[in-house]
Amino acid sequence: EQILAQVVKDGTNDAETYRQFAEILGVLQRHPQSITQARKAQELDHLNARMSHSVAWAYFRNKDYESALKSSEVVIQVDEDSFAGYHNKAFALIGMGQDIEAEKNLRLAYEKSGQKPFYLARLGYGLGVLGKKEEAAKLLDQLERIAQTEPEKVKAHHFGLLYLGMGEVDKAIEWLDQGKRI
Repeated sequence: EQILAQVVKDGTNDAETYRQFAEILGVLQRHPQSITQARKAQELDHLNARMSHSVAWAYFRNKDYESALKSSEVVIQVDEDSFAGYHNKAFALIGMGQDIEAEKNLRLAYEKSGQKPFYLARLGYGLGVLGKKEEAAKLLDQLERIAQTEPEKVKAHHFGLLYLGMGEVDKAIEWLDQGKRI
């Protein structure tokens, strides 16, 4: 954090540096500063959906769901195939209590990702959070089948995330803590 802070203080026009700094600040729960750094990244590279995604995620972490939603829509405007944009939009909508639209966007994120296992896990997590645990369990089964046929595509944190969404915290921690590899 200190190195990135110094680079930013000394002056940089590198959007990625600001984006990385924003992510670190977000993890440290320094949300207002995270938003500021993410917005600087976006200003420097406003056509890069990744920078707008970082802004949306910074707002989401700050529980400013309306701003997260607006920023997610910017991501989608910049790149209509941005699975991250639809993912961010879904979680902003969950925060706003708009579950039907949230589910629609979770499914769009998964489809736009090319049905990658990571976004399958995120879809399952989201469905679990929305109370659709039976559907999430089916996605867990699907993830297990993928892990058997294409183990290089599935990571332990995919299972941890899905279990967390289903409310099975002990199993989520087991996957994350032990770092089980498929």
